Amino acid sequence: MKSLLFAIVLLGAALLSAQEKKQRLAVLEIEDRTGALPKELMTTASDYLRARLVAVNSFLLVPKDNVMRAVIKEQKKESWRDCYDPACRVDLGHALAADTVLASMVMRLADDHVVTVELVDIAKEVTIKGVSVTFDGSEEGLKKALDRVADRIAGKRPEKVSPAPADKVDPTEKLKGAVDLQEKPKVEKPLAPPEKKKPDANTYDVRGEVIIDRDTGHSWQRSHGGPIDLEKARSYCEDLVLGGFTDWRIPTISELRTLIIGCPNTVPDGICPVDDACAGTGECRERLKEKDCACKAHKGPGEKGSYWKKGVWRYNGGRYDLFWSRSLISGPYEEAWGVLFSEGIVTTVDVSGRYYVRCVR
Repeated sequence: MKSLLFAIVLLGAALLSAQEKKQRLAVLEIEDRTGALPKELMTTASDYLRARLVAVNSFLLVPKDNVMRAVIKEQKKESWRDCYDPACRVDLGHALAADTVLASMVMRLADDHVVTVELVDIAKEVTIKGVSVTFDGSEEGLKKALDRVADRIAGKRPEKVSPAPADKVDPTEKLKGAVDLQEKPKVEKPLAPPEKKKPDANTYDVRGEVIIDRDTGHSWQRSHGGPIDLEKARSYCEDLVLGGFTDWRIPTISELRTLIIGCPNTVPDGICPVDDACAGTGECRERLKEKDCACKAHKGPGEKGSYWKKGVWRYNGGRYDLFWSRSLISGPYEEAWGVLFSEGIVTTVDVSGRYYVRCVR
């Protein structure tokens, strides 16, 4: 009996500890920037978002009434819905002893409605996570958008969609249009026919917004995300739905090097020593010699002298096109390996830097 009571006490202590580790979150009312949605709908939507955040069980939510009283008392607002500016959010968080504040709005962009949320860290006074989801302006569309917002704020990954068996359907027959950094409705598009290219050492099938590398078997995103830091790049690829697949990710440094063309030093069999086998070790950096892992700037065969295949990739950035890999480097700083395609360089960059990402699967 004593052992049973002791086990119950330990379980209770563990549950209490887990609860204490959760962030204390204050959720503000959703702001209607369209000026056209009924107030009752926005109140209901705000309550629904709170309920969804309770359901995902990742936060300790400050009660709605406490938030209301704090806004009116601390900010001298006539209504608690008026606390939209950043300073008000931070002051409110301090008043409620909250760790984070969630501010949301609905706005209209062209023909789309967009739900945008910001998760503000009170101690640092910075936005630590932002999510934007489009919907069609209907009540049902808003509900689905809030479901996705709650899951992504809580860090819940979207469910994977199982592709059809390979012996029944060619996976390339499911390819469809891309999504960029801002989420857009996932609309089926007809499969683009393969573009006719002359065969060479790097053989690609160009199928709309998906590139299939026949040499490696990898599928690549034809366009890219960014410029963004490594953490956002990881989320961008994990959230990407392209070609009927959801298992996109950031490439490793060895995978990223397979896209290099025209720089003998850094193509996969080049003398540059950086690959997946040594990427995470200090030895990899010690063996790195700049002349071994680069070529002359803007002398490659691709657009603007980039060291990739011309006519294959879409690139909307400037002259210096550095792309992330997910391969981290050990050492005193938080760094990851990347490739600067304008010079064919394999190099390390700080994970907080803002660069581009091309997802792979």
